[in-house]
Amino acid sequence: MNLYGLTDIGLVRKNNQDSYAIRVLDDTLSIAVVCDGMGGHVGGAEASKTAVSYIIKTLAEQQYDDIAVAIHNALITANRAVYEKGRMNPALSGMGTTACVLV
Repeated sequence: MNLYGLTDIGLVRKNNQDSYAIRVLDDTLSIAVVCDGMGGHVGGAEASKTAVSYIIKTLAEQQYDDIAVAIHNALITANRAVYEKGRMNPALSGMGTTACVLV
Protein backbone atom coordinates (compact mmCIF):
# COMPACT_ATOMS: atom_id res chain seq x y z
CA MET A 1 0.00 0.00 0.00
CA ASN A 2 1.33 3.43 -0.92
CA LEU A 3 0.39 6.37 1.29
CA TYR A 4 1.39 9.96 0.57
CA GLY A 5 0.93 13.40 2.07
CA LEU A 6 1.40 16.94 0.86
CA THR A 7 0.85 20.33 2.45
CA ASP A 8 0.53 23.78 0.91
CA ILE A 9 1.08 27.20 2.47
CA GLY A 10 -1.90 28.74 0.64
CA LEU A 11 -2.22 32.34 -0.49
CA VAL A 12 -2.68 34.21 2.81
CA ARG A 13 0.12 33.34 5.24
CA LYS A 14 3.90 33.70 4.93
CA ASN A 15 4.70 30.50 6.80
CA ASN A 16 3.16 27.06 6.86
CA GLN A 17 2.01 25.77 10.25
CA ASP A 18 0.80 22.41 8.91
CA SER A 19 2.29 19.13 10.11
CA TYR A 20 1.33 15.61 9.12
CA ALA A 21 2.44 12.02 9.44
CA ILE A 22 1.33 8.68 8.04
CA ARG A 23 2.18 5.43 9.78
CA VAL A 24 1.35 1.87 8.76
CA LEU A 25 0.83 -0.08 12.00
CA ASP A 26 0.14 -3.51 10.55
CA ASP A 27 -1.42 -5.21 7.52
CA THR A 28 -4.88 -3.91 8.39
CA LEU A 29 -4.33 -0.56 10.07
CA SER A 30 -2.75 2.72 8.99
CA ILE A 31 -2.91 6.13 10.66
CA ALA A 32 -2.87 9.55 9.02
CA VAL A 33 -2.68 12.68 11.18
CA VAL A 34 -2.91 16.29 10.01
CA CYS A 35 -2.51 19.22 12.39
CA ASP A 36 -2.59 22.91 11.51
CA GLY A 37 -1.24 25.50 13.91
CA MET A 38 -3.92 28.01 14.79
CA GLY A 39 -3.95 30.80 12.23
CA GLY A 40 -1.00 33.00 12.90
CA HIS A 41 -0.86 32.36 16.66
CA VAL A 42 2.56 32.27 18.29
CA GLY A 43 4.01 28.78 18.17
CA GLY A 44 1.43 27.34 15.79
CA ALA A 45 4.03 25.40 13.81
CA GLU A 46 5.55 24.01 17.01
CA ALA A 47 2.10 23.08 18.34
CA SER A 48 1.14 21.18 15.17
CA LYS A 49 4.49 19.35 15.03
CA THR A 50 4.22 18.38 18.71
CA ALA A 51 0.63 17.18 18.36
CA VAL A 52 1.36 15.02 15.31
CA SER A 53 4.32 13.44 17.05
CA TYR A 54 2.40 12.58 20.21
CA ILE A 55 -0.71 11.32 18.39
CA ILE A 56 1.28 8.96 16.17
CA LYS A 57 3.47 7.77 19.06
CA THR A 58 0.50 7.14 21.35
CA LEU A 59 -1.51 5.23 18.74
CA ALA A 60 1.51 3.16 17.69
CA GLU A 61 2.43 2.20 21.26
CA GLN A 62 -0.89 1.48 22.96
CA GLN A 63 -3.02 -1.64 22.80
CA TYR A 64 -6.69 -0.96 22.23
CA ASP A 65 -10.01 -2.72 21.76
CA ASP A 66 -11.84 0.40 20.60
CA ILE A 67 -10.14 2.68 18.04
CA ALA A 68 -12.32 5.64 19.04
CA VAL A 69 -11.07 5.37 22.63
CA ALA A 70 -7.50 5.05 21.36
CA ILE A 71 -7.84 8.22 19.25
CA HIS A 72 -9.43 10.04 22.19
CA ASN A 73 -6.51 9.05 24.44
CA ALA A 74 -3.98 10.09 21.77
CA LEU A 75 -5.63 13.51 21.43
CA ILE A 76 -5.61 14.02 25.20
CA THR A 77 -1.92 13.07 25.33
CA ALA A 78 -1.10 15.45 22.46
CA ASN A 79 -3.11 18.26 24.06
CA ARG A 80 -1.19 17.88 27.32
CA ALA A 81 2.13 17.90 25.47
CA VAL A 82 1.24 21.08 23.55
CA TYR A 83 -0.03 22.77 26.72
CA GLU A 84 3.07 21.83 28.73
CA LYS A 85 5.42 22.99 25.98
CA GLY A 86 3.65 26.36 25.93
CA ARG A 87 3.67 26.57 29.72
CA MET A 88 7.39 25.82 29.94
CA ASN A 89 8.39 28.31 27.23
CA PRO A 90 6.85 31.80 27.53
CA ALA A 91 7.61 32.47 23.85
CA LEU A 92 5.16 29.66 22.98
CA SER A 93 2.47 30.58 25.52
CA GLY A 94 -1.01 30.22 24.07
CA MET A 95 0.06 28.09 21.11
CA GLY A 96 -2.54 25.73 19.68
CA THR A 97 -3.41 23.50 16.78
CA THR A 98 -6.25 21.69 15.11
CA ALA A 99 -6.06 17.92 14.67
CA CYS A 100 -7.56 15.44 12.24
CA VAL A 101 -6.92 11.70 12.65
CA LEU A 102 -7.78 9.05 10.07
CA VAL A 103 -7.39 5.32 10.66
